[in-house]
Amino acid sequence: MQLAKIIGPLFLLTGIAIFANKKFFIDIGKKIDKSPVAIMGISFIEFILGVWIILNHNTWTTAPEVIISVIGWGAALEAIILMLMTKRYTKMIIRCLKPAALPFFGILMLVVGLYLAWFAYFA
Repeated sequence: MQLAKIIGPLFLLTGIAIFANKKFFIDIGKKIDKSPVAIMGISFIEFILGVWIILNHNTWTTAPEVIISVIGWGAALEAIILMLMTKRYTKMIIRCLKPAALPFFGILMLVVGLYLAWFAYFA
């Protein structure tokens, strides 16, 4: 469960960052569609990481394994959608990074990150 040792703290840190730097994440939402090079770069990296997780950890036995597998598949699929339907998907990202939606994503990242980190380091 080595990936939980990386993904757990990353998600936990991201959840904290969303609450600590709310304006920064709102600004990302306002500017994401203005940088096609960043969008393609993000989608390439996300695709590589997602496929790597799929190839090395496509396990569906325990809850943490399922979460990590879902993250891998989700990353790969999101990257494909981002590459093929860039404008439509960036509009959705902009809606998700609105001030009213940020607390939901921050809490989601905190909960998943805390669960994976706890499982990886203490269970």
